[in-house]
Amino acid sequence: MPNTILVPDQVAIESLMHFENELVAAKIFSNQWEEKFGRDGAKIGDTCRLRKPVNFTVREGQKFTAQNIEESSESLKLDIPLGVDFTLGRNELSLSFDRLSERYFKPAMRRLANDVDRRILGLYKKVPNAVGTYNTAPTAITTFLSAKAKLDNLGIPDDERHFILDPTTETTIVGNLTTVFQAVPEVGRQYMKGGMGKAIDAVWHKSQNVNTHTVGALGGTPVVKGANQTGATLLVDGWTASVAKCLLEGDIITAADVNAVNPLTGQDTGELRQFTVTADQDSDASGEITIPIWPSIVTSGAYKTCTASPLNDAIVLIHGSASAYQNVVAKQPLYAHPEAFTYAIAPQEIPQGVHMAAMKSDPDWGLGISVVMDYDIDDNLFKVRFDILCGFLAQLPDFACRVYTS
Repeated sequence: MPNTILVPDQVAIESLMHFENELVAAKIFSNQWEEKFGRDGAKIGDTCRLRKPVNFTVREGQKFTAQNIEESSESLKLDIPLGVDFTLGRNELSLSFDRLSERYFKPAMRRLANDVDRRILGLYKKVPNAVGTYNTAPTAITTFLSAKAKLDNLGIPDDERHFILDPTTETTIVGNLTTVFQAVPEVGRQYMKGGMGKAIDAVWHKSQNVNTHTVGALGGTPVVKGANQTGATLLVDGWTASVAKCLLEGDIITAADVNAVNPLTGQDTGELRQFTVTADQDSDASGEITIPIWPSIVTSGAYKTCTASPLNDAIVLIHGSASAYQNVVAKQPLYAHPEAFTYAIAPQEIPQGVHMAAMKSDPDWGLGISVVMDYDIDDNLFKVRFDILCGFLAQLPDFACRVYTS
């Protein structure tokens, strides 16, 4: 039996390289917290507490006016084990390492990387901001400029932003943008790794892993039930009674006359505050739903999110309409700052007493993978498994915007 396949570190290093090369979304968003999990092999449930940015109000005048510092945090938990498994016959081990890598390791890592990208982009459900018309493909640059304006109005840093489009949307829009893309050296790295180029102060990427969203069953004419509501839920009635999955996680709602504010100034942006539904909801027998939403309705102070709480009987729209999009499926391209989402990918602990086992981490990027191979005497073959342990979090959902398409 040749020694090439029996060098575990070589298998792990080569596979990690293929895995990294196939990632797209993971190259865009933050993974600064991976080092917190160590590199000795992660365990399910390992958790890192992430502090959220602190905000303040501005004093006018000379008199000192103390304000409480309200710190909050979220947890990034490694709770999703992912892997790819296959078997190799003893004859297949006679192949050279390069042929084994090209035939088996590379396709396995391509599949694993695409699954990771899909999960990162699946955090769109946490994003409350959207532009365009739901289930209508954008054909003009104005839609993408609207996404830029949306984040600008919310005070999101413009130092680094990205569009991530599905192939169909790219085909629709790229012809209209050919005159504004820049072939400059600074975007060469992004272009070679999945970027389309740079335009309107953003790097553009194509990914087949852009998620689709299905709108809830909806029904009825929803309106706010009761004035002066604040917090992370909104009581709404007027739905068709007893409808299962009336709203789905990721649906976006607005309430009449409730506008968004710039969190840095508290000023009205002139646009309705969009809220994302954070869990699937059924309407009750009276046609009511207490909708869990993000962001919370906060009408004053340093963490103000909207101009006012909704009035009683304020009209509630879903994706900009009443019930026009019930059960409609549409892709969810994103315009985002890298800090919108964060993730960690660590190798799982490797077992002892097997034919070969190794784990490797990229010292610069931080993510890692483990590989284990063992002989099955009953079937006279080798079982091969690649493992990673992942955690994904929308740490700053307002740092992203959906671009509605079909």
